Amino acid sequence: MNDLIQTLARELDAAPEHVENVVRLIDEGATIPFIARYRKELHGSMDDQLLRRLADRLQYLRGLAARKEEVRAAVEGQGKLTEEEYKKYCAEPVVTVDSSQVTPDPSTTQTAQGVTSYYTDAVIEEVIADLMEANNWSREYASDRLRQGGYRIYMNVDAKLQKIVEEKFLDWQTFSPNELSPNANDETPEAAFVIMDYEGKVLALVGGKGEKTQSRSFNRATMAARSPGSAIKPIAVYAPALEYDLINWSTVLVDSPVMKNNNNDWPKNFSGKYEGDVTVVYALRKSLNTIPVKLIQQLTPERSVEFMEKKFGITTLVKSGSVNDCVPALTLGSMSKGIYLEEITAAYAPFGNGGLYYKPATYSRIEDTNGNVVYDNTSTKNRALSEDTASIMNRLLRQVVVGESGTGRRANMGDMDVVGKTGTSQDYYDRAFVGMTPYYIGGFWTGYDTPAELPESRLYSPDTVWKTIMTEVHEGLEPKQFELSDDVVSMEFCVESGLAVTSRCTKTETGYYKKNALPGPCDMPHEATDEEGGDSPENAAAVQ
Repeated sequence: MNDLIQTLARELDAAPEHVENVVRLIDEGATIPFIARYRKELHGSMDDQLLRRLADRLQYLRGLAARKEEVRAAVEGQGKLTEEEYKKYCAEPVVTVDSSQVTPDPSTTQTAQGVTSYYTDAVIEEVIADLMEANNWSREYASDRLRQGGYRIYMNVDAKLQKIVEEKFLDWQTFSPNELSPNANDETPEAAFVIMDYEGKVLALVGGKGEKTQSRSFNRATMAARSPGSAIKPIAVYAPALEYDLINWSTVLVDSPVMKNNNNDWPKNFSGKYEGDVTVVYALRKSLNTIPVKLIQQLTPERSVEFMEKKFGITTLVKSGSVNDCVPALTLGSMSKGIYLEEITAAYAPFGNGGLYYKPATYSRIEDTNGNVVYDNTSTKNRALSEDTASIMNRLLRQVVVGESGTGRRANMGDMDVVGKTGTSQDYYDRAFVGMTPYYIGGFWTGYDTPAELPESRLYSPDTVWKTIMTEVHEGLEPKQFELSDDVVSMEFCVESGLAVTSRCTKTETGYYKKNALPGPCDMPHEATDEEGGDSPENAAAVQ
């Protein structure tokens, strides 16, 4: 068994014989979906995601080996490379940026000496991708130019924030009150964290727990496309439905099953119960599953996918083929590939900056040795949502954190305004929280590299972990509140009808609405039992 197979098996924590079988199938022309579905006897328990990682890593390592041989042959032809020098060359980090000409270099606590940080790794990968696209270069050629070209790369990293996140990721108590033992795959839950500003600049990024011991290792913040769970609901359903005026803050919808799946009601809520008539704000803060499924049927899944791609910059959606994301289950985080943490964190920015989307960027520009700008990476803004929709979504997501029984209430930072959304994937394979303050956006994910059920009772909730990190990030900053759009007004509404309050209404709340789309007056006859405090969705137990 050759070194390449052994390397892949070690990196992916897979059986060498299974890796060897998959490599052979790939070389024979088999596709990843075909291998995953019809060759299970050859790859063991590898899922689609792991198989794709294997295929990508195989291509990369083979390209690297080929490039090294090219360099060796070229230098040997000039009689300047000994066998000892060649072995040393092969043992060096995969990519360096011209003797550390990455400026500035963050102060890292997470890496062993001589090992690049997750942030620097992300910069290198982003630079390579940009050079490839801008110049129509191959990956191998772009990597070589980066190594040899004398480029100076100006990173967007905030060294202070990067250090905070890295230190938190070194401490297992950030994630669990008790150190976790490995599962059957000899894994403990992994995690990733991204902090951004509202103009697309990635300020801090960590793609794994514990000390980083290898440069260019697997970066879960930028390379792991995982299910966001319910964290997808704001960008897949609620924002586009508000933008197209299909709903408002207090639109009443019926929490009930949509269909039968194997004779079982689908979808199910976290509580296993259905609550009948509920308002949009209630459905979002309690993360009910039926409501977004019904809304996407009105939008159509195709329209939702298009919205996420064009408005929120999501690149991992599958739109065609026998297995695709144009299905109602998309609203629950059921996806063909998943979403990168960096991308979904950036997708939330319009909810905090008036509706503008910026492509996430780890660096601002590349200069050559003469100071000439080779590539300008300043992100251009695109309008994702109207200012009014963005402002209302902001207020809705605040209810997730501060509202009664909100699923993200553990992220509450007191006087510092926090809005966001929790997410838990099917079978508890992934847990996430994307939250925002007036200063920063932070995205957190945790799960096993080989998808498996998380030991929920032994892990802190994602909003708890988010708060732990972001509280330190905001230390010394003045508490702020998000501003409300001038064309959005607050108004009392009847909880039962979702319409404007009249003298007959006994249960009311405050909602936020577009000036040109205010609900009419409540015309519902209210029973006396309402005044006596009868049952209502507001008194239901907390669900997620």
